[in-house]
Amino acid sequence: MTINNYDESHIERKYFIDGHMYNCPFCNIRNVQYEISNSGRFSWSRERDCYFYLVKCSHCDHTSFHLSNYDLVRNYGHFENPPKQRKIIQGENQSFKILKNGVEVMELDEVFFYHQPTSFFTIDNRIPEIIRNLLSEAEGCRKMDYLVGASGCLRKAIYELLDLQEIGNEENDTKLPYEERIKRLKGKFPNIDSEYFDILAGIQGMTSDNLHEGSWDSFDSRTLALLIETTKEILYEIYVLPDEKKTKRNIIAKMREQFKQQKSTADTESKT
Repeated sequence: MTINNYDESHIERKYFIDGHMYNCPFCNIRNVQYEISNSGRFSWSRERDCYFYLVKCSHCDHTSFHLSNYDLVRNYGHFENPPKQRKIIQGENQSFKILKNGVEVMELDEVFFYHQPTSFFTIDNRIPEIIRNLLSEAEGCRKMDYLVGASGCLRKAIYELLDLQEIGNEENDTKLPYEERIKRLKGKFPNIDSEYFDILAGIQGMTSDNLHEGSWDSFDSRTLALLIETTKEILYEIYVLPDEKKTKRNIIAKMREQFKQQKSTADTESKT
């Protein structure tokens, strides 16, 4: 027996799992085959080209739309994995690794900055809309390397969460520090892994003041990825998991009631 020691739960949060399989945003089937039905290039601006890819699900035949800054290498209707980009050198197409901050990009999802349908895999609609929108914008900005915008959206999302959870801005007319507000949120949800809150509490440069350009430093892409995923985990634990548990309890209660009724009917029939 082979035991897999790796946590692969993150796979469900991707569009593209590898060069042949993806999670379909239409039929919601995980790990299903796809094919690139069409692709092309257009001018995003005078200085920048952008590339689009139409990806068709092999199960439901619906097509999703994906944008990238890279002319990705495709082979027989599939992407290379890890992704590679094409460049014309001396009249010939050649493939190259995709680097970000000097590190090779290994995940296909990292080379796209927009999807339609949008990335619903990671942000459940039971999470308040204002927070979902801010996190989606933060993710989109991060993928396009708009780090100032991504940082601002993430900060705003965290403060919206604190406000919605009524973790007060002020006590005795004195504004509470950001770290204290996160500490109180942590105390309100003791069943959530405390490390998630510790990560958010350790953010440098967080401020509850109005966000103005130049008033704070942007986070780098890796820090943003960590903070966004941590925020999502906290949101899942607060808004999604309790509802899922409630739904399961209701299903079991209904099944139990049906079982009792069937048993009662059977007992009555056996006596007659």
